[in-house]
Amino acid sequence: MIRKYYEDLTFYQRRLTQSQKRAFRDFIQKQAHDLNLKTSLFPERKRCKNLIVGDLKNAKYVICAHYDTPPRLPMFIERNYAYCHTLLEFLSLGLGTLIFALLTILVPKLLWLGIIMLVLGIYGFLRISGIIPFARRLSYNNTSGVLTLLNMMSDYKTFKNEVAYVFIDGKENNLKGSKILSKMMQEQRMIVGKEDKKFIFIDHVGIGKDFAISWYRETRFVQKLKEVFEQYSKKGYSVILKEDSKSDVNDYLSFKRFDHASITCYKAVKDYGGYFNYFIKPKRDDYVDESNIEFLSMFLKEYIDNGNEYGNK
Repeated sequence: MIRKYYEDLTFYQRRLTQSQKRAFRDFIQKQAHDLNLKTSLFPERKRCKNLIVGDLKNAKYVICAHYDTPPRLPMFIERNYAYCHTLLEFLSLGLGTLIFALLTILVPKLLWLGIIMLVLGIYGFLRISGIIPFARRLSYNNTSGVLTLLNMMSDYKTFKNEVAYVFIDGKENNLKGSKILSKMMQEQRMIVGKEDKKFIFIDHVGIGKDFAISWYRETRFVQKLKEVFEQYSKKGYSVILKEDSKSDVNDYLSFKRFDHASITCYKAVKDYGGYFNYFIKPKRDDYVDESNIEFLSMFLKEYIDNGNEYGNK
């Protein structure tokens, strides 16, 4: 099924505009309905829709992958996307407004040029904020995470309603989807205590054999995930724990008060004298090693099936 899902997803690689996202969600909902799994949008916002498969309220484990894709940007901006995103919004609008004001006051004859600059500034703000989407040059992004969730849905369903799958929107827009999801789950008391649910985020796991389990605040949950990974890992796979840094902007930060972990795969993880780790992450996610998806699905199944044994009470 992994190969079939992968081939099907080639028609939904671009997921930035509202129509592209809607087509993708329709595809996921059809797959879920064919498996007799219920789906819902939570919350259902005009421009930010998280797709839920399973019973989010009663699930003990919530497995997530973001499905939106970003515009392709220079590497410096991609590495600091959330900060640059906000900065560019203010710069585009502010610069246009400033030029308009200066020309209006100092050179009234060039008022027409000031109006053009103001319009361009507003247009730039709307494009960067996503209200007017970029239609071209999109980056393939986290297809492997989406594929992992689809494979687990197909093979294991919802583990007798113990698992809910969440396809998160808005990750590339300052984590908007996960922030809204976390806020509304707390407001509706779906999560109260730290260990009510365990949130696992799958992000870029298609290429490489070096896995990293990331967290914001280390918990016993993270350590147990690593132990199970090492117990069932195949030859050639490795795993390390990676504490969040200020430069990381990932959906699991929206759930930092609760048990959480993010699983990512890298081409290489090198340790230089124990001072820092150097992570080499694929720029694109348009190729997926099917064995990675199979292993990750099996590893998570083992962890969930034996939750009590591994201290997930």
